Amino acid sequence: MRRFAFRLALALGCTVRELLARLTAAELAEWQAFYRLEPWGDVRADLRAGHIAAMVANVNLRPGAKPLRADEFIFGADQTPPEKPDLTKQMLAVFPIPEEK
Repeated sequence: MRRFAFRLALALGCTVRELLARLTAAELAEWQAFYRLEPWGDVRADLRAGHIAAMVANVNLRPGAKPLRADEFIFGADQTPPEKPDLTKQMLAVFPIPEEK
């Protein structure tokens, strides 16, 4: 959420502190949902540029070659996302289930 707040503050031309003072939590959540549907800024520009680069590269490939994807031209897109934490393991580490006797 904090990273998104920085992205929204940048787009609106204010500081994160000003943004958080002006918006309710509900409105911030709505902005985040809207961004998921229609991203803006550098993320969108990178995707647009990746599509153009892939198109130019694909029209110049030899016949039968595997087409390139837009994400192959976007810096950092090849990074694997971090693993989601296993909440069950975390909860059991804090609150172990007693063994039956």
